Amino acid sequence: MAAPTFAPTKLQNLAVYLINKLDREIGTIEFIKLLYLIDVAYYRIFGKTLTGVQYLRYPKGPYTKDFANEVGELEAFEVARQIKPSRGYSQFPKIAHQRGGRPRFEPLLEPEEREVTDQVLAKVKNLEPVELEKLAYETEPMQAIIKREQRTKQILRGEPLDFTLVKRDPYMVNVLKNRASSHSAPTKEYEDFLDRERAELRKLLPA
Repeated sequence: MAAPTFAPTKLQNLAVYLINKLDREIGTIEFIKLLYLIDVAYYRIFGKTLTGVQYLRYPKGPYTKDFANEVGELEAFEVARQIKPSRGYSQFPKIAHQRGGRPRFEPLLEPEEREVTDQVLAKVKNLEPVELEKLAYETEPMQAIIKREQRTKQILRGEPLDFTLVKRDPYMVNVLKNRASSHSAPTKEYEDFLDRERAELRKLLPA
């Protein structure tokens, strides 16, 4: 009997896509920050996250419990993992991820998902972990948690981050509303509209 085909989740597709694009090792904290920033950028445009996971407030910023399980399933296949000494940003050893040698699938992202990911990656891929952390802390969900912490005088460890606080782009809100209300067969005029929409989308993404 043939082995069952591995069916990757959206998070796993995105994780492998990032590993392949970076083509270098990446620590767990940096990895999760990248996923988070991509999800914030995607939510800003489309009103939902790309991965669908829940992020929590942890001492080093956003964290998702789905990471360990889902990326763990990729170990020794799409992802190679090593434990290395920290580069000085943490007292704990660094868990480094890089491209694995036995891939079971090619990462599959929709064109809009790939566009957002590539734009974010182009902006942040060369940043140091502390700079990446700073960007994550500047997002609306993290800022809201920080303000609550200042009021309560305590770290709200494990508190879910509220993505509904992410400021949506008004142009894309209208575009998506029009798209949802359109049920007719595609026309030349509609295809031209989609081309203009994609051009506007590219302008809206992070430079």
